[in-house]
Amino acid sequence: MTKRLHICYNCQKTFYDAIYWFDSLHFDNFDKRIIRPFCGPKCVQDWHESSGAREWPNRSHPYPKGEEWKIIQQIDWDIDYETD
Repeated sequence: MTKRLHICYNCQKTFYDAIYWFDSLHFDNFDKRIIRPFCGPKCVQDWHESSGAREWPNRSHPYPKGEEWKIIQQIDWDIDYETD
């Protein structure tokens, strides 16, 4: 297995061991899966405040089906994700 190096979506810092990330699975205004890793809680908070993400509509169940929409519990090992 290969551990992935992430780039913080907010501050562009590179890091391993992602604990915080945004997943478009949970929001209704996305047609494709987007993962945005963050290096820590401050970057998450800054991004939430600047993007207005707290106001985005939640996606209703059932969630989209298919391999690209499966629930993700970690993004550190052997996972390819798309970010914008």
